[in-house]
Amino acid sequence: MIFESKNFGTLNIEDKNIVLFVDGLIGFCELKKVIIITPQEDTPFRWLQSLDNPEIVFAIINPLLFFPDYKIKITKADIDLIEAKTLEDIQIYTIVTIPDNFSKLTANLLGPIIINANKCKAKQIVVDNSSYSTKHLLLSDSR
Repeated sequence: MIFESKNFGTLNIEDKNIVLFVDGLIGFCELKKVIIITPQEDTPFRWLQSLDNPEIVFAIINPLLFFPDYKIKITKADIDLIEAKTLEDIQIYTIVTIPDNFSKLTANLLGPIIINANKCKAKQIVVDNSSYSTKHLLLSDSR
């Protein structure tokens, strides 16, 4: 499939790389199909590019790279929804907000994305933990 992305230009996407959000993203329920773009292997940042709207792309990270103590509870219903057989099948990402002042970079730790990479199915969940926020500062010298 050839896809024209506003930010990344023309992309040649294989069907096996398309991730389906079973419920869409929170606030973007109509967005179901995405791909994850890794611009460089040596960066923690990935891009979640919507295939339903070429203008919508989110920066994402593995939160454990920045917050090693980050813990979430994933319900059996959510595990079943993305068809994961074990917890090892699940990758966790959080959406990052990139402001003009890079030192104020934040991650949404309350709304992580869980992905079963084997089945290319994903869901954004809501974490019930008051110590996390939707605007958790990412850089240690900013926290």
